[in-house]
Order: sequence, then structure tokens, then C-alpha cells
Amino acid sequence: MPAPPRKGEKKADWISKCIAQLRNEGKDQDQAVAQCNSMYDQHMKKRRKNAEGCMKLMMDIIANRFWAMSKAECDSLLSTLHSKTTLDILAAFDDFEAFFFLFDDPEKEKEKVYKIEEGTAIFTIEGPLMKKAKGFFARLLGIQSVDDLRAGFIEAMGDPEVKTIFNQFSSPGGQVDGILDYAETVFKYRGTKPVMAFTDDHMASAAYWMAAPADYIVAGNETTTVGSIGVIANPHFDVTEALKRDGIKPYVFKAGKYKAVPSRFVPLSQDDINYIQGLLDHMYTAMVDSIAKYRGVSVESVLNMADGKIFVGSTALDVGLVDEIMTKEDALKKLRSS
Repeated sequence: MPAPPRKGEKKADWISKCIAQLRNEGKDQDQAVAQCNSMYDQHMKKRRKNAEGCMKLMMDIIANRFWAMSKAECDSLLSTLHSKTTLDILAAFDDFEAFFFLFDDPEKEKEKVYKIEEGTAIFTIEGPLMKKAKGFFARLLGIQSVDDLRAGFIEAMGDPEVKTIFNQFSSPGGQVDGILDYAETVFKYRGTKPVMAFTDDHMASAAYWMAAPADYIVAGNETTTVGSIGVIANPHFDVTEALKRDGIKPYVFKAGKYKAVPSRFVPLSQDDINYIQGLLDHMYTAMVDSIAKYRGVSVESVLNMADGKIFVGSTALDVGLVDEIMTKEDALKKLRSS
């Protein structure tokens, strides 16, 4: 039996090899052509099914989480995942190879997450943030792993070559998971080596939460955007009426009152809504309280700028989100002289 098509192998090339092998096994030309075309189609259907499974897994990872990020950015992640391009890429792999490709990246794991310039460890923190992210999944969405950044920060703190740390942000925020652990780690090391958070692009939501425990926060210019403090859940779609019209009646089996909340197959009760909102409120309170602690200000003052609003340039300075506005070059000079 011919081996499955390799990644990138053209259909005509595989069919040609397949026919030659079947002819050697005693099949006539017409039989070999028909069987090889049938086998190729079966391989492609199997790969497509595997790819759809990969996409569902990624969609679940994105959708079933709480985010400290703008609604538009969350929607953008979902749109990228749910695209024909993504499906076509994953469909190039056979069996479970796609799943390993999705999340495995052994070469990337060997790389440092910071570079050292003139005694300064420079971390480039960009794109959406998730607690754990690697492989094609991370590259496709431009996601950075917060756990990797945290491990890198601890490494830099113990690196004798590193005298100062410069966290350069260009991020809309990300998944709530892992952000508080990162921020508490930076706060714990406060006073060990000077740490500056800088952005000349955007530093929003979870990204600002990560920046808050730095010794000094700098915005690069008057078009730099900072803030968007808040927590969001992805939309919940109630499909019960649509299923009812199609004559479909699903059953959700569970043990525990809130175990299947939310489920798109069961209408949300007010109690369910209150439960989910309570989770969001708890995370929001943790975010606000920790930012107040890191910045040395009252919770009330953080609440005044924690309504999800974005602040631009000097308006971020006015409300206390940043400490100064200056270029990256000037910010690095200030950090190295501290």
C-alpha cells in the first residue's frame, strides 16, 4: 500500500508513484489509476478532518477564556482561526502530526526571550498574550507566552550581564490566565535591578497589567495608546431557538448546578448571567487592586481610569497611567543612568 502523500507533495507526483507501485503489484493501468485517485481523495478527506479538529481545539482555547483585551482584538483572533487559510495549512499534515505542529516548537524553546544591549535586557512584548503558547498556534496569531516571559524575567534578574531591564510593549493585552503571576514576579523583584516599561505603540489591558509593577512606565509619543483596563468574555450564542426550528432537541448531562454554564444549548437564566458576571467582576477587582498596589495609588484612583477606556499620549500621563513621555532612546538613557 503506498505511503500517504507527504506535506507539500503534488497530487500528480503522488498519483504517478502510486500507479507505478500498484502496477508492480500486478494491477492493470485502469485499476491502478482509479485506486490511486480514490486513495488520494481519502487521504485528503482524513487530513481535512484532522485540520478541522485542530481548528476546533484552537477555537476552544480562545473562546472559552476570560480576556483582558479589547473586544475587537478578541474578534480578530477568532476570525484568523476560523479562516480557510488556517484550514488549508493544517490540512497539509497527516494524522496527529498536525497537532504536534500546532503546539510544539522545540527550537523556539532554546531561544532566550530577551537580548542584552549595553547591560540592558530588552524584552519585546508584542501581540496577544496567553499563559502558554507555542508552535503554529502561536505563530499564526502572533501570540506570546506569558509563562515564557516570566521565566525570562527571572533569568534576567539572575544574569550577571544584566544591569537593567527594559520591557518594550506593543500589545493589545490577552488572556487573564498567567498575567497576575507575571506581574507579582516583577513586583517581588522590585529594587533588585531597575525595570522600565515602555511603549511607543500600544500597551493595553493585560499588557498594562504586566507593565504596572515596573519602576517606571514611559509612553513614546502623543499617539501612544495606553489603558483599556478591564476584563471581557467572548460572546455567548444561544442556539436553542434555531435548533428548535430544525426539530433538534439537545440534552446537556452534568453534575453540579453551574457545571455547564454557559451552554449554547440551554438558555441562560438570570442566575447563570449573575454567576458569569461575578467571575468577571472578581478578575476585574484583582486587576484593579494589583495595579493600585504596583503604582502606589488608591484603588479609587485606578477605578477612575479602569472603565475600559483608552488614553492617548499626555492624557495617559495626566491620569497617572505613565510616568513620562519620551523617545525610546531617551528612555534607555534614563534607565541606564538610574
